[in-house]
Amino acid sequence: MVNEMLKSELEDVKVSYGLLIDGIEIFETKLKENYIPYYSIKGEMDKVTEAASLVSAVKLHLKEINALREKWKALVKEDITEEEIEEQEDLSDAKDAVERTNWVIDEDNIRIETMRKDGNSSYPNIIPIKIFLQTTDTILDQFEKYNKTFFKKSGIASLMKEKIVNDTNYKKSPDTVVYSVVKVLLKENLLRRNQNYSNIK
Repeated sequence: MVNEMLKSELEDVKVSYGLLIDGIEIFETKLKENYIPYYSIKGEMDKVTEAASLVSAVKLHLKEINALREKWKALVKEDITEEEIEEQEDLSDAKDAVERTNWVIDEDNIRIETMRKDGNSSYPNIIPIKIFLQTTDTILDQFEKYNKTFFKKSGIASLMKEKIVNDTNYKKSPDTVVYSVVKVLLKENLLRRNQNYSNIK
């Protein structure tokens, strides 16, 4: 990987790619879930047709941006943490990952354990209660303050990045903290997954 001196800048680029992709995916979802049904009901089929073409173009654009992000990762030899590897395995079936997750309060921390698919072992994430609550509040703000209908994991990680880096051991993987909190909230039925996504974003 590039010199540690540039770690902060590399993390900024990583987060920026994530936010860019998230923003475009949200745009695509709004087109499909809100814009197209609205104008379809109104009978303005020219706008529906135009939006449908735009959806196809957006999908292609997303594919190109994801390819560009992969080229960037190779260029700077981006490290992948063990937590991120575990998370990517879970994302192949996020609902199953939630069902395999349990949590307990352990002194000043929340201990979140997800059983591996083979059932032979589990991997823990230890998150300070303070950070767990702040992450939860940041998620709730998306609905209560900003009237959003759903959120993206990387967006919350970006908002929480400084606190997570300063107050946890997940300095290279703020997304992992957010993902762990989300699994608990889903487990306790305090959140529900957007069914248009194949995984928790």
